[in-house]
Parts: sequence; C-alpha cells; structure tokens
Amino acid sequence: MVLFEKRATRSDDRWSGQVAFPGGKFKDGDVTLDKTACREFFEETGVEICGSGELIGFMDPLSPMNLPSLMVTPFVLILEQDADFRFNPSEEVESLFWADLMNLSYVETEVYSSSGKIRWRALAYEGNIVWGMTQRIIEELVKNMKGAGT
Repeated sequence: MVLFEKRATRSDDRWSGQVAFPGGKFKDGDVTLDKTACREFFEETGVEICGSGELIGFMDPLSPMNLPSLMVTPFVLILEQDADFRFNPSEEVESLFWADLMNLSYVETEVYSSSGKIRWRALAYEGNIVWGMTQRIIEELVKNMKGAGT
C-alpha cells in the first residue's frame, strides 16, 4: 500500500487538485534530503514517520515536465505499524488515501496541465487519477519492485 494525497484546490498551486505524494522543498535546517522528506510528511499528514518506519532508500531524482529546473528525490519508507493520520490534513491537502499498487489500472482521460486540458494515459485508483510526475514515480517503483522479485 502507498499513501497518496489529493492536493487542495488553490490558485497559487500549479499542481492544485492533483493526486501526489506528501513532500516539499528542502530548507537549510533540514541538513539532508531525508530530513526534508520527514518534515514535509509530518507537516502534510500529522504523522512523524522517521521514527516509526524503515527507510528503504531513495529513487533517482526526476523533474516535473512543466518545471524541469525542479529536482525531486522520492524516498521509500516502510511503516512498521498503521499510521494514525490527523483527521484534517494541512491546508495544502484535501485528503489522504491508501492505494494498493497492484490495483492501479490505466485509463485514457483528460487532465488539466499548465498548458490546458490534455488527453493522457493515466493511472486510476477508486476514482482518483494519478498522472504526471507522480505516475512516473509509481511506474519506476513498480518496475524496481518487480526487478527485486517483490
């Protein structure tokens, strides 16, 4: 199972309303990127994961197609117990949901990008559409899991 967030609808957010992973920008006080991931996860979900899971590692950095100058390094952590998420996520997050990676399916759909509405072959899970960089992260994660025999 993988935790997703549906981003809140906000005019100041280029990824407004999209399905994504908790995350955010590195700050000087973070010291390392894994500290950034832990801090951002806590800010968006209310759960301190750094002490309650096993950090498996990080994936290769990638960039969103609409902002190639931004480098994102996805971290993979396995929780040792069920996380107790706060009832109301941060103002950046509309909702949180768990998805079984093996139950994601491809759909042809219309999505809204910074250049307008486009047709896209996206992933779907219980009515949620996962596309763009989040889709690429999932596809790479599944590929790595299959390669590891998982």
